[in-house]
Amino acid sequence: MIYAGDTSVIDALDNKEEVLKNGYDDSNTDYTQIGTSAYNLTQVDNAYVGYMYGTPGSSTYKETHANINNSTVKEIVDEWYEKHIKGTEYENYLSDTLFCNDRSFASSNTGTGAGTSTTYYRTYDTDNHTLYCKNQNDRFTINDEAKGNGDLTYPIGLVTADEAYLSGGYSATNSKYYLYTGNSYWTMTPYYVGSNGISFVWDISKDLVGNFQVSYTYNGVRPVINLRSDALKQGSGTADDPFMVY
Repeated sequence: MIYAGDTSVIDALDNKEEVLKNGYDDSNTDYTQIGTSAYNLTQVDNAYVGYMYGTPGSSTYKETHANINNSTVKEIVDEWYEKHIKGTEYENYLSDTLFCNDRSFASSNTGTGAGTSTTYYRTYDTDNHTLYCKNQNDRFTINDEAKGNGDLTYPIGLVTADEAYLSGGYSATNSKYYLYTGNSYWTMTPYYVGSNGISFVWDISKDLVGNFQVSYTYNGVRPVINLRSDALKQGSGTADDPFMVY
């Protein structure tokens, strides 16, 4: 489930009816995101494509991409979880299912993934879309250390570029898929580190899946949670009969 707004905020809008008529288009109100932020405030190093990251300036991939430090966006997502979900009944509905920060290499890559080495990450090959997360170090979980890395603080993350693309974000003419909001917001999928050492991560832009340097502060933040298989108690998932969790 991806954050889509607080009903109290929507109810308070002067143009509520107009907003709801627009479907997914939130370009004028921003109610479908919890705020805007940089992905990481610092950008010159391969480390900063990480949802969590290791030691900038390291000479090895392992040290660079160790899950030691929280990204700027992870801190914001975790703070939102602490305020709105932690300690509530809703925690009982959440699953410790992985979130993928895929830092595996593209087939065309020749970089090391360390320091300021020019490095192309897997989705740089834009026709290579998959929901498989190759490296265990990139599979963010809380307690699951068999399939995941066990490094998350809470069971919450961000959408991936692959999920957005496969949901319909492959064309600038498609504004009808459910992840479209008319705004730009972060995914947790690395793109590449350029020749100047600047890190880029995929985002869902105003009209399709794109990418931006990680220090860009105007992209939105939309937290994602994974539900237990038995959490859906009612509904068929349509607009007139939505799923209910209780």
